[in-house]
Amino acid sequence: MIGTVLDGRYQIIEKLGQGAFGATYLAINQRQMGRYCVVKHHQPDSTDPALLQEAQRRFEVEAQILAKLGQAHDQIPDLLDFFSESGEFYLVQEFIEGQTLSTEISHKQRLTEPEAVQLLRDVLEVLRYVHQERIIHRDIKPSNLIRRHKDQRIVLVDFGIVKQTQAQAVTPKSRFIVGTPGYIPPEQAQGYPLFCSDIYALGMTAIEALTGTQPHELAKDAETGEVLWKHVVQVSPELAAILDKMVCFYFANRYQSVTEVFQALDRAGPIWESLAVQPQLSPAAPPTGLSATQFTTPSLRTDAILAMAESVSRELEPHLEQPNVGPPAPVNNSLPTAPNLIAPKPIAAPHTVPTKLEPRSFPTFRFEIITVDHQGRLKEQSPGVAEYFRENLGMGVTLDLVRIPGGKFLMGAPSDEADSLEIERPQHRVTVPTFWMGKYPVTQEQWLAVASLPKVKLDLDPNPAYFKGKYLPVETISWMEAVEFCDRLSQHTGCTYRLPTEAEWEYACRAGTTTPFHFGETLTPALANYNGSKSAHPPHLGPRSHQTTTVGSFPPNAFGLYDMHGNVWEWCEDNWHDNYQEAPRDGTAWLGFSSDRLLRGGSAMSELGLCRSANRNGRNGIFRFNFNGFRVVGSPD
Repeated sequence: MIGTVLDGRYQIIEKLGQGAFGATYLAINQRQMGRYCVVKHHQPDSTDPALLQEAQRRFEVEAQILAKLGQAHDQIPDLLDFFSESGEFYLVQEFIEGQTLSTEISHKQRLTEPEAVQLLRDVLEVLRYVHQERIIHRDIKPSNLIRRHKDQRIVLVDFGIVKQTQAQAVTPKSRFIVGTPGYIPPEQAQGYPLFCSDIYALGMTAIEALTGTQPHELAKDAETGEVLWKHVVQVSPELAAILDKMVCFYFANRYQSVTEVFQALDRAGPIWESLAVQPQLSPAAPPTGLSATQFTTPSLRTDAILAMAESVSRELEPHLEQPNVGPPAPVNNSLPTAPNLIAPKPIAAPHTVPTKLEPRSFPTFRFEIITVDHQGRLKEQSPGVAEYFRENLGMGVTLDLVRIPGGKFLMGAPSDEADSLEIERPQHRVTVPTFWMGKYPVTQEQWLAVASLPKVKLDLDPNPAYFKGKYLPVETISWMEAVEFCDRLSQHTGCTYRLPTEAEWEYACRAGTTTPFHFGETLTPALANYNGSKSAHPPHLGPRSHQTTTVGSFPPNAFGLYDMHGNVWEWCEDNWHDNYQEAPRDGTAWLGFSSDRLLRGGSAMSELGLCRSANRNGRNGIFRFNFNGFRVVGSPD
């Protein structure tokens, strides 16, 4: 690779490092008077054309996010360019003249306590901005912290988001772990990084800086899993308490935000506030042949990159944390966001299929059933009617459930269905008893009413949604929180409420159809709230909303259910399984040992294929994810 010229301009002159997803090189931009830059090479480990195409798409999205981060914060390197050659991906970033914290520690052995506190503040200041953008760094460690020669400020490098999404693109159902052993906490080691995962990594970095001991060399308490380090170095009780909380084994016991860490440091202020610590280091010699000039001039493509970054998809669908989206168009009312975390032990949801209802008269409502052709043009429009009952949630709020008549259907996708995956097969016939299902996804108004009811097992944040409006679907909730909602509603009404089984959900979504969507072969923006910008047919082209819409804004299916395609992903009761081998055929939930739970229906950020009736997704039931909501199944008796 040394001597190679990439993209007709970047001449590789030195290899700086090697990682799981490729190498990092020092390069010269031949078109900008020999200025130095860093080229990061990402090499997918799959040659499958479909997976490579997805890898390319995700790579471009993440590169645009990195461009936005670098442009907005002085302590994050600028992204100068990105491109692909021969199915491999390259990022070009600003070269930072300085030395890593790992070099600093090895030269000085240890930092003093005031120096370590200043290090915490420097890095926290960068993380404050990064987390505000809903990004988790994932790989904070001494070698990714560079003290810049020109101003002695800490620069945070080597974000893990591109490596994460490249891994997901080439192995969609596996969990590639981004991060370095010793610095990553348990939840991240299982593939579920949180904001407080970065706080853990920073705490371990500070402990290493104080002790001169790498994390893997430190013992851990056999019973609690907590890191044992205070016997190695003497520090003030205040700093010891702060670091202990930063590196707690269980994520819920850590500081949950950068602000909380700053507040703790400020409370211990008398010890450190009067100290303005800047370690006096002799500048390390730059690599051979390097100019001492700071390389900050963007490449010719930077303006285009930043322009794209402004319109970057907030998808990261749906595993990664999302950047903040601008305020939505006002839709009725209230509710701010709150990324609180919940206790880890899952609770069991009720698993029984609703008992048969005695014959009883219920009110009905009428609607129009829409069918479209493969171009999205209206093919047929017919009247529909369905029975429903209305549950009183209190606070003047009600919840409508629609009767779904029992029957048999072929569950899953045929092998020739566009965008289908093997996880949706084998197709199998399922018999589903009659049940009652929410007419719409649960709204924020309904969530607030039920969250105000007495607790069953978990506390509920009354205002978890990012997009605010009482008639918008509630989102950014975990599976466990959705189950707690059902448990509280059951306790309040004396009737059984639960999440739908996966079979019930698909049966209800299809409503007697066998096409990819209950509307027919495709969707259009007039039929559902989804990401229609990349569809092959001109009728689908149009602006993405990037936000949820008022429930019931689009036509229902033949059962009278609204928003089954797009808007928000909907939790189901089942555990995740990789395919339908040995799946139940009676409509009951398929339970198991996986911590992942089923999600169905796609969201406002999902492309066409993710909104199909047969599409399946799985996410850990403990954690919240953007655009995840639910609807309930219940009984009027």
